[in-house]
Amino acid sequence: MSEENELPPLEHTAWVLSKIDDFINGGGGTFRYLIYETMGYGPEAYQPLYAAGGMNLTNFICNADEAVEILKNLMGLCDTLLAYHDHCGPLGFQFEKLDDHLHAICEVIAKAKDDIA
Repeated sequence: MSEENELPPLEHTAWVLSKIDDFINGGGGTFRYLIYETMGYGPEAYQPLYAAGGMNLTNFICNADEAVEILKNLMGLCDTLLAYHDHCGPLGFQFEKLDDHLHAICEVIAKAKDDIA
């Protein structure tokens, strides 16, 4: 591209997006995996693609996957605590506020569960 405001050909942008989609649907991975394995470049591509924000992209994708896993673990914990609560009753007078917070937290987690399902 000769001018700063000139757009790359649409086919180039479509290719990049398809490779990012392949990367995400393949489970993500490292920045190197994206540029070497998914895109097919060699080591010469590392610096320019890093400078263009490639590492930020792969970190964001991987962190999103980790956040979903954490949420799933919290949902499991919440299910266990609510089952205990339903079976054994409230946590007791000294834990009344904790009991209220438990229900509020579990409601938020349940909504998030519905959003990611």
